[in-house]
This record gives sequence, C-alpha cells and structure tokens, in this order.
Amino acid sequence: MSSLLTNASAQTALQTLRNVQGSLQETQDRISTGLKVRSPKDNPAFFLVAQTVRGDLAVLEGLRDNLTIGVNAAKTASSGIDGITSFINTIQQSLTTAESGTALNEVQFAINEVVGQIEGQVDGTNFNGVNLLKGVETTTVTTTVIRENGQFKLSTFTLQAQNLDSLEL
Repeated sequence: MSSLLTNASAQTALQTLRNVQGSLQETQDRISTGLKVRSPKDNPAFFLVAQTVRGDLAVLEGLRDNLTIGVNAAKTASSGIDGITSFINTIQQSLTTAESGTALNEVQFAINEVVGQIEGQVDGTNFNGVNLLKGVETTTVTTTVIRENGQFKLSTFTLQAQNLDSLEL
C-alpha cells in the first residue's frame, strides 16, 4: 500500500495545484494593480516601454499643472484689468460731473478715492504669488514637451508683469 506522501500521482497533482495557485495569485496581482506588466520578469521589453510611458505621463501631469497655473495667473490679471477699467469709468463719470459745474474739490476727492481703489486692485491681483499687474517680474510657463532622442525639449512662453504700480495717477 502506498502512502499519500509518496504516491507519484499525488505528488504530480500537488505540484500542478501549486503552479495553478501561483498563476492565480499572479493574475490577481495584475488585476489589482491594473498593470499587465508589473516587473521586468513579466516581459522585459514591455516593462521598459511601460516605465517610459509612466515617466511621460508624470511629465505630462506636471505640464498640465504648470499650464493651469499660467492660465489662472492670466485670468486673474484679466479680472484685475476688468476691475481697473470699471474704476476708470467711474473717474470718467466724475470728470463729466466736474465739467457740468459741480464743486471741483468734491470731484477731486472722489477721484482720489477711486485711484486708491485702483492701487488696491493692482496690489491685490495675485494668483499663487504671481502678480502680472505689479512689478517687472516674468513668469515662464512650459507649454509643450517633446521627447527627442531620449531627451525632452520644452516650449515655453513668458508672462511679463506690466508694472502698473509705478504709474503716476
């Protein structure tokens, strides 16, 4: 009578079961990570391609974040300009009132108040530390990334602050 431990058929079945269980575990690992190739032993060529794609994806995510900051800085500056335009319209209305004979001292006081509001608008038009209305600083925004011969080539544009805080009003 043969023992279960020494039975050749049982040993073969046990080995097959272990292989199937290992393959099942590997498949479950791939499903849980969503990756077809998780390591170089799965497929070295595909793994290299997958790592390159993951790296490119990280670069593109950084590019998206950089573009978002640039666009939001420009939108903030545009909103600031809209506010300044509104204040200038108020000054124009005050000047029209002055031409019709209203006391000039009161008109001058109202204009000085609006000029203070314009200065506050220029000072307060910031996005993420970037103020495109004040000073002379520049902000460079990367717009495109191209992979060429294993290197990245960047295209950029520069946002130039307009130095509105130095204007004499």
